[in-house]
Amino acid sequence: MWIRQLDDNPVGWAIACFYTIASGKAIYFHTSLSEFKSQLYTIFGDYFELTDVFTGGTFKEVGLNEKFLITINPSSIMMYRVKRIPHYQPLTTPIPESTKCNQNDCCKVELIIAYLLDDALLCFSAFYILKYL
Repeated sequence: MWIRQLDDNPVGWAIACFYTIASGKAIYFHTSLSEFKSQLYTIFGDYFELTDVFTGGTFKEVGLNEKFLITINPSSIMMYRVKRIPHYQPLTTPIPESTKCNQNDCCKVELIIAYLLDDALLCFSAFYILKYL
């Protein structure tokens, strides 16, 4: 699981979940946004909207400490854009087509995935070197 602050939105975040095993069953991960603690990143706010970056649809609206479930299939990536909701009101209407992912958004997603995969490769390499060499 990776989290990174977005360059174009200082209060926005991207969360990515990778499952690198090619076979088997899906895994179910229970987490909350408050569990993403880091010396580099701090999440401010009480309520947040998690948007699936691949579909453009709202995955979930959650409070900072509210647990939610992420399902990750084998050989899969789930990525969410986290946006603070300043004045929280539960989502009651469907998301209009005009707000869904367009070509430019997909290019941003590809860039975020590239950064995350670079970080994953670096971490895996460091782990392998420390563990086996």
